[in-house]
Amino acid sequence: MSADKSKRHVLVLPEDRANHEIANGFRGHELNDDRSQRQIQVEAVTRGWLRTCETYKEDYEPQLRTIGTRHVILLIDFDREQTRIAKVQEYIHDDLKSRVFVLGVWSEPEELKADQRLDFESIGRKLREDCPRKPEGMWGHGLLGHNSHEVERGWKTIGPVLSGN
Repeated sequence: MSADKSKRHVLVLPEDRANHEIANGFRGHELNDDRSQRQIQVEAVTRGWLRTCETYKEDYEPQLRTIGTRHVILLIDFDREQTRIAKVQEYIHDDLKSRVFVLGVWSEPEELKADQRLDFESIGRKLREDCPRKPEGMWGHGLLGHNSHEVERGWKTIGPVLSGN
């Protein structure tokens, strides 16, 4: 089901299958109805962080310019690369940075999965549950702590969408 473009909504562009499953777990967490699910749409796997950036720039940035209610999350692996966030943000035009968020595991999701002994969808559900608490819980994990600024910024902007309001 597609997001309702007339309402504030979020599109998630996952780099790979693991990130796709995490996003789906996040999207479907403890919902009494499907209001929030309709407002969070997980797109197809892009196959690599660089391809995620290119797909965003080519296909989604033009949509952001015409659909003012849309927000985008680029869900990538950081591969322990210190400059990855800066490289990704180069693809995001300044006037759209308030509506685009870059999140991901510091290394890759498989390492987080092994450490937590959870499947990817369960990790997504735990991240959704812990979202308002930010550093406490899953978001404070050593492989996710680098996301703290984006999580805080995102919760202020799209928190109502994520919580189904």
